[in-house]
Amino acid sequence: MNTKREIRIDRAKTLAQEPGKGHNRRCPSTKGKAMRSRFALMLLGTTIVVAPAFAQTDKGAAGMWQGTVERNGAQAPMTLRLRQKKGHWKGRADVEGSASPLTKVQVQGNHVQFSLKGQGNFDGTISENSLVGKLSPSKKGRAPGSVSLTRQEESEEEMNAKIDAVIESEGP
Repeated sequence: MNTKREIRIDRAKTLAQEPGKGHNRRCPSTKGKAMRSRFALMLLGTTIVVAPAFAQTDKGAAGMWQGTVERNGAQAPMTLRLRQKKGHWKGRADVEGSASPLTKVQVQGNHVQFSLKGQGNFDGTISENSLVGKLSPSKKGRAPGSVSLTRQEESEEEMNAKIDAVIESEGP
């Protein structure tokens, strides 16, 4: 028959062999907490580094865009100005020094479409500060083309004045 002392010793040996029990049961392991803290820190650091890559500008399509239109291998400078006023999009395009108002302007998310007298219909996509797309052949016989533009800084007053000037010169 085992004495109480022997039973206690056997019990202590058994508990000592089981992780998290026995002598250390009053001092719980901190290994799990340390790993969770490291993981949380790593997750936070990754979020801080990656978040700007997914951030989008709140300007959307509105603003001034400059770049080129290419047709049949020839490039021409192009400046595009877009604004939204009372739910309607308006704009102006300057291609090879000729300014024209945009018609049938539609912006849905990062997708932009409009018609440009003498140039054709534009269909493009915004990605960060780039606007790229295609111009269809024009009714005046211009070949199809590709457009590559980059967002530029311009005051809202200056942009509105330039858009209004070309729209007013064309009439309603």
